[in-house]
Amino acid sequence: MRSGIAGHIRGNAVAYLALAIALSGTAYAAGKIGSKDIKAGAVKSKQIADDGIKSKDLNKKAFAIRLNVPPTSWVTAGVPDADVTYFVGSARVEKGGGAGSFRNVFANVQVPNQIGGRRMELKSFEVCYGAAATAVLDEVTVRTIKSTSATPFADTTVISDGTDRSDAGCRKYKPSEAVVLGPSEFLEPALSLEFGGGQFNIYRTTAVLQPR
Repeated sequence: MRSGIAGHIRGNAVAYLALAIALSGTAYAAGKIGSKDIKAGAVKSKQIADDGIKSKDLNKKAFAIRLNVPPTSWVTAGVPDADVTYFVGSARVEKGGGAGSFRNVFANVQVPNQIGGRRMELKSFEVCYGAAATAVLDEVTVRTIKSTSATPFADTTVISDGTDRSDAGCRKYKPSEAVVLGPSEFLEPALSLEFGGGQFNIYRTTAVLQPR
């Protein structure tokens, strides 16, 4: 019997050697392959089993939610009123009638309080605009507005930048500390404009949120 086993092993030595190498290679790969070894885009949806990834497996910093504010959300505020004209993808603000050179516009932004059971944090507010020497962006503010039965409109200023801008471009404004949105709470961005004539254009405005 022993001679038969020995003969079998000798006759299949190459096959056993190949099997040993394959098994050791698999063990090596399992211990050595990391995220850096996977080519970008190599893992597709079909490679992931149903329910293979849970919400707890996601890095909360790995993705953000960009909430675009429609141009038609921007309305005039205060007295005297500004003239606001809406176009596809933009809103044009002009001084209109009345005394003084300052005009204000604001928008109410409804945001999701939770996604997947996680509260949302305001990371930044982005404004793309077109100003001019005769239509200056005087101040950008963002407030949180909370409505309850006790305090219908309790507001807190979370972003404030009073740098005068007479250029055109996109700027990102960040809160000085963490702003976690609670139930029945929304954002109110506002732009203070100083006119000597001319017009101010509001293009893309975006609230950037992130699950905590």
